[in-house]
Amino acid sequence: MGGTTPLGYDVKDRRLVVNRAEAITVKQVYEWYLKLGSVRLLNQDLDRRGVSSKTRVSMKGLKSGGRSFSRGALYELLANPIYIGEIRHKRERHLGLHDAILERDLWERVQQRLRDQAGQRSRRTTKAGSSPLAGSTTRPSSDLERMFHCRFVLLD
Repeated sequence: MGGTTPLGYDVKDRRLVVNRAEAITVKQVYEWYLKLGSVRLLNQDLDRRGVSSKTRVSMKGLKSGGRSFSRGALYELLANPIYIGEIRHKRERHLGLHDAILERDLWERVQQRLRDQAGQRSRRTTKAGSSPLAGSTTRPSSDLERMFHCRFVLLD
């Protein structure tokens, strides 16, 4: 087992084992997402409830995690097939050696909602307002202005 251990699991003898308390949180996150309908609202709800990311301690004793979820972390959590007992390698999913936390039906409903939401996102285009100096650039009219503009002196 390489990489960071996902919320809901611990590592024992290089295998993922279910962390029961975290597994309950994972299941609730999936259910809350279906109820709220968007990752943005889910993120706000988790912050309000005080639900935070998995706290990890490195072999050197350094702590990480235990903070509010970012939206990206929530998308990753919601799309992770590890919670149905599968692993992802490159673009393929394979049966894992660990126990599933979620029922496949719940996971599939969340995947469908994520796909539906992705289609509804508006494509914002950023259009900068016109600049007051746009189109008014002038070229230096004399050699002296050109030398000043370029910040060097031509030697004769």
